[in-house]
Amino acid sequence: MHSVYHRYAVVVNVGDVDFPPVRTHTQTVRKFAGLDLANNFCLRYINDKDIVILGVRRVSPLALCINDDMCRMTTYFYIRRAPDGKRLGVDYQKPASRHLGGIGHLGLSTNGMIANNTVIFNETFNQLANVSGGGIFIGGQASLAPAATPRLSPGAGNVTVTNNLVQGNQAGAGDGGGIRVAFLNGLDVRRSATTPASWYLLNMYHNKVVNNTAGAAGGGISLQDTVKANIGKNTVANNDSTGTGGAAFAAGSPNQSTPQPAGIVSRAHSTLLYNTIGASSGYKVRYSNPVLTDSIVWHNRSFYWAIDNTTAPATFGLVPSLAGGQTAVYSDLAVLGTANQGTWPGYTNGDKLNPTNSILTSTAGYAGSNRSTAPSFVAQYFNGDRGQTIQQPELTTSVATAGAFDEGGNWITVRFGPLSLYRICLTPGSCPLYGDYRVQPYGGIGANP
Repeated sequence: MHSVYHRYAVVVNVGDVDFPPVRTHTQTVRKFAGLDLANNFCLRYINDKDIVILGVRRVSPLALCINDDMCRMTTYFYIRRAPDGKRLGVDYQKPASRHLGGIGHLGLSTNGMIANNTVIFNETFNQLANVSGGGIFIGGQASLAPAATPRLSPGAGNVTVTNNLVQGNQAGAGDGGGIRVAFLNGLDVRRSATTPASWYLLNMYHNKVVNNTAGAAGGGISLQDTVKANIGKNTVANNDSTGTGGAAFAAGSPNQSTPQPAGIVSRAHSTLLYNTIGASSGYKVRYSNPVLTDSIVWHNRSFYWAIDNTTAPATFGLVPSLAGGQTAVYSDLAVLGTANQGTWPGYTNGDKLNPTNSILTSTAGYAGSNRSTAPSFVAQYFNGDRGQTIQQPELTTSVATAGAFDEGGNWITVRFGPLSLYRICLTPGSCPLYGDYRVQPYGGIGANP
């Protein structure tokens, strides 16, 4: 199902989320939200300001929204027209047990577009499941075949993600605090194992993915079973991976987690997908290896969680402890889960991503076209304790954690701030942004301002 979700009634300003059109309602929905309606949605008017869109089971386009009995609600959200008629707010309350906190492309719906959105301060968390994608989640559905005879996912279709601000979101129990893409490819590869031109493609351009957090890996972006992807002209900066998700704790180590990479992370392909990729296709690599170019991947921080039993009483929290004067550790790019996985925090001594013409915190081990000159953001900040004033930038405040020590699974929650785009000031409407990740002046390398 291709859909837009929203968490905790935090406003997401919806731009263009385009779906393959059907014969009915397309113009009506575009009038309100710039949306093309997929054939698994129907809508109803509430009044001249609100529309309720109901997610329904996939039925024939002819029956959809003609017979009200077909509108079996599975999820819903309200679209509120802004006073100026330009952008809309979305209010939605969904179960926390699923992937995605902000916007989701779930299942096969080819040629989808997620564009011109502000996706801020959303969260996905579940104590018993490793759910991912705090800001945006793109994923193919699992195969319906029995576990004893696994099959490939149908995939997610071609998807473009462009010109979005993805800021301050959290995947507290999994990967991809900003964006998670999983199982984009599957049966499309099996149908033409040596013809990649027919495979589904992810295009991700001109996005700002900043100040997001993940309990596992990829505070910024996480990829898995995504064979074909172009990631270019993006800013992925000041994201955090906290090492607080259950997956970050190695077996036999309940008191200390393993630090996780924080910027852009690629996980190993599932064995079935890797074995399906044709040897002559040019994509016979054991992990998602996007064309990664002209981007800023900068100062993404990596933490782990530990209990210190040397104090009385014992203390716990994130390490390094920035409030205690320890130095931040940056881990911008990584490949995880392969036999040749590199070592934290650089991960360049094994399988690795291949950025070109980009600004990186460290260029060691990467192409000579990259550079490590600090980008001149208009304004930036690091995540800190929600109750503290965040300076710009600030390295001495700490993200706070709380644990339910008598429970299992994902038993640590993370609190961070600021949960506002704007700093406090005395003149409403003129308060400066905490983070303005435009680059001034633009020097011709890295993400466009």
